[in-house]
Amino acid sequence: QRRGQGLASCLMEELEKTARSWEAPAWILEVRESNAAALALYRKFGLEITGRRPGYYADQGEDALLMTGVLPGSRLND
Repeated sequence: QRRGQGLASCLMEELEKTARSWEAPAWILEVRESNAAALALYRKFGLEITGRRPGYYADQGEDALLMTGVLPGSRLND
């Protein structure tokens, strides 16, 4: 386990840089509702819960949360 070492934040920063270089205005993702660590990370990067997919994960019938966020520097910020 590498939790707490900032690896996920580094990956998110690189993803953000790449998305901005492609002039992507926003990012959208799905995350398991029980994944508190991922939810906290995504919120740290400005994503917000914008929807729910009930029973998305068939193994336990758990919901997926849809998260979206406007990328820094995007025209959507204007």
